[in-house]
Amino acid sequence: VFDFALFFVLIYLVRKKKNIFEGEVGIWYLAAYSFGRFVIEFFRGDLIRGGINGLSTSQIISLIMGTVCIGLLVYLPKRQKKLQNK
Repeated sequence: VFDFALFFVLIYLVRKKKNIFEGEVGIWYLAAYSFGRFVIEFFRGDLIRGGINGLSTSQIISLIMGTVCIGLLVYLPKRQKKLQNK
């Protein structure tokens, strides 16, 4: 259900936003998916899989992926503008 909702949000983003840099929708998907996965993992209830400080392995990976995606969403538009000005 979460992925279907995310799909429709991304379709809306593509249709409404005019200046989309190459790969932006994919990065938004990964960022939103990692956030959703982080939240969903709290409700799964299978702590047998292990983790660190109460977070599961999937949550730790989601935090890393989300952080990288946010960094890319900040860095890549600036890089694209710099390349277009040359």
